[in-house]
Amino acid sequence: MSIPPRTVLDWRVDRDRPENGWHSVASRVSVASMQFLKILFWCLLAFVAALFTYGNWNNVQIHLWAGLVAEVNLPLLLAVTFLIGFLPTLLFHHAVRWRLRSRLSNVERAIAELRTPEPAPAAEPMIAPGTPDPLPAPPPGALL
Repeated sequence: MSIPPRTVLDWRVDRDRPENGWHSVASRVSVASMQFLKILFWCLLAFVAALFTYGNWNNVQIHLWAGLVAEVNLPLLLAVTFLIGFLPTLLFHHAVRWRLRSRLSNVERAIAELRTPEPAPAAEPMIAPGTPDPLPAPPPGALL
């Protein structure tokens, strides 16, 4: 019997289960090193942005309607255009994630309801065929 190969997604799903052995010192060290690399990446990106801003602190003329001209710093103009493109995409991404999370929670709730055992209905007493029906109960207050 061969064991199917595991994918990266399988390891990510099983990561938080202690029975799978992922709570070891080595895994915690690798998570800490990845966090360090993320911080290093963002620091380098901020440094490059600061160098770009310092080197390109020029005024740019923007010709608007009716002969209006606006003079804006180039780094500010680039930051505004970046945000104009990034914010709608970010909002759409968050909306999709919210919708998928709500759908997933609905499905998980339905699965949990299906997994809970329903109480078995009370079994009716079996009467053998050919036996007369039991006598009806006497009315209240009647003597036997």
